[in-house]
Amino acid sequence: MNSNLVMRFNSVNELQSHINNKIKLLEEDIQEYSNILGEKIRMNNDSSKDDPEFLELKEKLESSSDSEKKKKPSKKKKNSQWYDLDGIFIYNGLGLNGELELYFKGIDELKSELESMEKTKKTLDMVIEKGLKEDMGCIVYLKNSGPLEIAFSKNAQTRKKFSFQTIYSAKPENNENLVKMENN
Repeated sequence: MNSNLVMRFNSVNELQSHINNKIKLLEEDIQEYSNILGEKIRMNNDSSKDDPEFLELKEKLESSSDSEKKKKPSKKKKNSQWYDLDGIFIYNGLGLNGELELYFKGIDELKSELESMEKTKKTLDMVIEKGLKEDMGCIVYLKNSGPLEIAFSKNAQTRKKFSFQTIYSAKPENNENLVKMENN
């Protein structure tokens, strides 16, 4: 099973740690995509000054970096440059515009997932504050968007004390051999 949709955690603390790591990774991915996008726009700024599509994408980047307001993702109409071929959208044209649009869509998707994870973290922290035991085991259904689903289970952690019982038997040594060794 390579999918991480259903995961088992030995404690709620472990779940919190997983969520914090996921948030950190999403923030890093958003930053990386934004850097790539900005670099591509700066490199092609002079050659694409008059292209209306490029100017529209550049304006979108500048407005998204200026305003940190959370926006609900909305279904947008596909640009006339995109053709649907049985579920695969193909950009009609060569150049930078199609690539930039894909980076923007990637950033929007990552931001939506980040917002969902931050909301999940906040709610989980609130539930712990209200009295949820942090050492309880849990099974979690993680999906990219929507609420987190948790089922609590008996703590699966290993016991702190370990005991081992056995019966040991050995043949006694011959006392004569011991005496000879001591005399030498």
